[in-house]
Amino acid sequence: MKIQKSLKILLIAFVCTMLVNAQQAPTPAQSTFEQLKAAYTGEVTFDAASKTVTFTTSGTIAFAGRKELTDNIWHIPPTILKVYIKAGVQVTGEFAWGHIMTFEGEDQKTSVVYGTSVKGALNAVGLDKLYSCVAYSAFYGYGTGDNFIKNLTCLNPLGFMFTGKNSCRLHLDGVRGIDNRGGVSNHSDGISAASGSTVKNCYLETGDDAIKVYANILVENTEIVMIQNCVPIQYGWGTYGSGAVGTFKKVYIHGSSGRSSEKFVINMASTSAGAGYNKTIVMDSCTISNATGTLFSMGDNSVASNVTITNSKIDLKAFGTKFGTGKISICGTSVQSNTYNCLDVANGYEHTTLNKPVVYPNPFSQSLTIHTANRDVFVCDMAGNLKSLKVSSRGSDQFIETSQLPPGVYYVVDKMKRYKVVKF
Repeated sequence: MKIQKSLKILLIAFVCTMLVNAQQAPTPAQSTFEQLKAAYTGEVTFDAASKTVTFTTSGTIAFAGRKELTDNIWHIPPTILKVYIKAGVQVTGEFAWGHIMTFEGEDQKTSVVYGTSVKGALNAVGLDKLYSCVAYSAFYGYGTGDNFIKNLTCLNPLGFMFTGKNSCRLHLDGVRGIDNRGGVSNHSDGISAASGSTVKNCYLETGDDAIKVYANILVENTEIVMIQNCVPIQYGWGTYGSGAVGTFKKVYIHGSSGRSSEKFVINMASTSAGAGYNKTIVMDSCTISNATGTLFSMGDNSVASNVTITNSKIDLKAFGTKFGTGKISICGTSVQSNTYNCLDVANGYEHTTLNKPVVYPNPFSQSLTIHTANRDVFVCDMAGNLKSLKVSSRGSDQFIETSQLPPGVYYVVDKMKRYKVVKF
């Protein structure tokens, strides 16, 4: 009887262990600053008064003895409240934390948190299926409250870019999230975070869902580029997040690629969310442009997709055949079309006429689009110096690459007028 009882206890313990391991995320234990310093191949300092860790030279976070690609994750202890990355510094690694944190770069473009050059790194070894990609996020907060990430670049992350689980609200400001590897299995989603999170003055070029509307989120003055496999606005892959509202103001969504042949802008990936599932999208002063793109694609067409778009311009290939059961109003109409234009002059946006260009986004970051009948359009600085920039055209739209311009105030000049624009 004793042997039988002992075997039963061992069996229960084994089953419990297997269940725990099957659900356990790979986030390692917290590591002190001294442990980080020993593991980081560059130089890093700690200021005890401000509880700030500063990465002063480029390097890699490389903790020894870890498995499942967790050697680059620094799980930050609550004794540290801020991470600062100097200009010209690239930190290869990921950050995880469970308390209030701030992450800040000295220079938006050259203060970089880097992941890997390998396409589909998690997918190649099956870790994206064994676990979710959440714990491999470049920034993974799982606590509560308002956390701030600003003025830096997240480049080619191992997993997602910015994740706030539980009640962790993320506030991105002046952040660039870029995946330039190509491919469809990188899992480089942009942001998924707790209700009340914000994305402002950002540039997103993600190889997966850019904005996950799993909870209430505000996106403002932000550019989203539709590269391969990118979905700008994602409702969800399951039944979670019903009732969430995504608010988009002065957002520029554009590109020539996207996910699948449809290249949809607003997507419900789940095919079984059910008729009670609903999401709301409110867009104002936005521009959406993709000559091969589709506005809607609902995996489960019974979901209530409530969309209101005002003061905006849309230029796509198709409206979409699966757009849900909710109420859709675009430029004051429910008529389905691939193009809409009710863009107004307010807040830096210009009326669309044959002789007066529309210049957007404003403020801008990586590019400017100018809608005008005039071909002689130039960009100059405040002193009147012309800037030599790469320009491409499609129809009445001219696309100007501005990534090499430093932040500042510029003028877009045509034959009739000059228009002030600001680079953040």
